[in-house]
Amino acid sequence: LSQLRIARSKLLARGLEFNEEDEAPQDRLALLDTYWTASVGLTMVNNTVSGLFLTRYLHLALDLGDAGRIARALAMELAFLTSDANNHPVRMPRILQKLRELARKADVPYVRAFSALGAAMAALNEGEWAQCRHCAERAEALFRRHCRGVAWELATVRVFGLWAAGYQGDYAPLPERMQTLLGDARTRSDQS
Repeated sequence: LSQLRIARSKLLARGLEFNEEDEAPQDRLALLDTYWTASVGLTMVNNTVSGLFLTRYLHLALDLGDAGRIARALAMELAFLTSDANNHPVRMPRILQKLRELARKADVPYVRAFSALGAAMAALNEGEWAQCRHCAERAEALFRRHCRGVAWELATVRVFGLWAAGYQGDYAPLPERMQTLLGDARTRSDQS
């Protein structure tokens, strides 16, 4: 917990500004991707350790200026901030604004999709079910139509959309949607 607090303090002191770079050293990108894998892999197991890796990921992504990885990190930062009991009324809107600016500036489908995913995560955790569904549907469409190798991202955004529908009391489409998602997972031989 102390490592997480130290890392979060360093990130807050650093801020969210970055200079977009075309290329970063491969060893730094490998480390960055290791942080991402650890963060995502531990999300449902240990939120504190996952948060530590996410914080390191965001800090390094900002240092390296990699727009796609920064977008991914900011979306997960929104999820992390909204997953605890503390309200972050200043930080969350700033991160969402930064994520949207990045999506507009980069004009890359993956970044736009992660911006919509981040907005869906924030909306779900704020109790804005209709907004969550809208953002989740937009993110899913962008990931599905324009991105490759995004099985985790699609699964994540679909779950957020299903949760929002359930919270809205809109249960009628859920069984059919679940069967579609299970069929999709079976097609990929996704047993996880």
